Amino acid sequence: MATLTATRYDRVLEAFYQNLLRHGKETKVALTACMRKFLSILDTMLREKRPWQPELAPTWRDPLTSRELLQRGVRRAVSCRNRDMS
Repeated sequence: MATLTATRYDRVLEAFYQNLLRHGKETKVALTACMRKFLSILDTMLREKRPWQPELAPTWRDPLTSRELLQRGVRRAVSCRNRDMS
């Protein structure tokens, strides 16, 4: 229940949840992923004895299109499996 509330009111978990739904994940799968993320956040807070700092959390957004990558000068990485190793 805490995760369900967090996906509605915490901007970090809400963005993560919405991103998973946008990418075609089922509702229960996305909620389970948020539960794991929430537990990781809580574990880190307890381990480092720090309060929650949402401004330090990563943001989730749609991946860049290939055109946007080319505009930024990023070329597609070549996998070792695709190259001839002889």
